[in-house]
Amino acid sequence: MRCFAHKCRELNVRGSVVQSNVPGRAPAERDLSYQLCADDQALLCPSLPALQSALGVLQATARGWGFTIDFAKTKGMLMQPPTAPPVEALATFQLPGRQSVEVVSTFKYVGSVVQSCCTHRAAFHCRISSANIAFRMLRPLLRAGCRTTTCTKRILYNAYVLPALTYSAAGTWALTPSAWAAYHTVHNAFLREMVGTRPGPHCLSNDALYDRM
Repeated sequence: MRCFAHKCRELNVRGSVVQSNVPGRAPAERDLSYQLCADDQALLCPSLPALQSALGVLQATARGWGFTIDFAKTKGMLMQPPTAPPVEALATFQLPGRQSVEVVSTFKYVGSVVQSCCTHRAAFHCRISSANIAFRMLRPLLRAGCRTTTCTKRILYNAYVLPALTYSAAGTWALTPSAWAAYHTVHNAFLREMVGTRPGPHCLSNDALYDRM
């Protein structure tokens, strides 16, 4: 969608501006007018009028290439970080051409969960649930006492369970200390079941557990 970004620059339609501060470099700003997600489009704008303008440009650009935007699947979200003053979100808003878009507080996309509160709590719980399902399906091959070797257990766990637990984490998660601790608790619980040890006063330490697995 480079043509869309180029048209936005021509019409001075700007998206949300993100500041970056890298040690040793001068502070920089990046204009996030859009993000590509497979064949879908996410528009990031600082205000509703700016979003409506950007959507008008997107609709005109798509029409010029013979594409049609499916407004029935289009959702809006007002991002409100915990540190920002609360703002009441509209239930719907109008697009150019009188199309109505629903405003949601949670949006699911290909295994990821985006929340208007800018936290990853729902996404994290979704990942834990998916990892539990994957581990439960492989439990006959992963549990302690089965005939599967430790090397094979490690391969199965890294190939099926761990990706379910960490899906989209690298690109979208900013883990808080409490969320990071919860992640390690789940991960260690899986490893302990594979080794055959339980938490307790005389159990394996985490370092010894990692050496075993």
